[in-house]
Amino acid sequence: MPTHPLDLEIRVLGQMRSGNHAIIQWILGMFPERKVCFLNNLDHLPGDPYLICSKVETVNLDPDVRPSAQDPGVVVYSYEDSRVIQTEKRSFLSSVLGQTDAVREHLGPSLRNVDVLIIRDPFNGFASRLKLLRHRGPLGGIDDMATIRKVWKETAQFALAGASGFTVVKYNTWVDNEAYRERIAEAFDPDRVPELSDRPARYGGGSSFANGIHDRLPIRTVLSDYRKIFSLKRIRNLAFYLRRVVAPTVVDHEAVRQRWRHFVDDDEYRELFRDPEVAELSEALFGEIPGTRAFVRSL
Repeated sequence: MPTHPLDLEIRVLGQMRSGNHAIIQWILGMFPERKVCFLNNLDHLPGDPYLICSKVETVNLDPDVRPSAQDPGVVVYSYEDSRVIQTEKRSFLSSVLGQTDAVREHLGPSLRNVDVLIIRDPFNGFASRLKLLRHRGPLGGIDDMATIRKVWKETAQFALAGASGFTVVKYNTWVDNEAYRERIAEAFDPDRVPELSDRPARYGGGSSFANGIHDRLPIRTVLSDYRKIFSLKRIRNLAFYLRRVVAPTVVDHEAVRQRWRHFVDDDEYRELFRDPEVAELSEALFGEIPGTRAFVRSL
């Protein structure tokens, strides 16, 4: 536990494939001169967040010393939907929020807390998730699209109800609108407001749709993840990691808005939108996404 209170604790919630890592990377860019620790994708269980996260990233901290022993000024930690939600039939929000006290006991007190809820429109979000499931598997998340839809609806309803205590970040609007990003940044008291990067996020596996839409990985990162790469169950990760070493590219933000069009004739995808509430919640949050009303009417 840090010996002094944290300056700022940031907790981030968002379904997989919602732009979580791009937004988190943007948040980290607000504090270029501060001591920052990012704990990626915590398990949905009580415990030491430094041990139950998938990755630790530090800025301006000694990499050989546990971050909590160095009094980082800013700690960011994130949650995505986990397979445990599906197997134990939990609510996503209650599953995450139920861990709060245990996590904060390990982090210690903070002068300020900011809670962030990230949401992406279902048309592109579900398309990205289906693509991920079919080509790389669930990666620890939910593998049932009906459950993924249920979690999205829960998150959307919470956002529309005001998401008490949370700063809601609508991924689509965050990508499109600089003034919106500046308003979101006000919640963090930033040293600076970063511009939208055309570089993919370092975490989260990049785009589900295009080979090479990832940030370049250093060789040391590949070697540190050798257990995942060479696991018999996940041997296909080898090609994925190698592509990230040799073929970094930039994000096509316009293409990100059009993922849903790849699935307009896909029966599993079409079934997700036979629940009329999905399109209703989407329009309430994001407005009409061009072409999606006609798509829903065609079902």
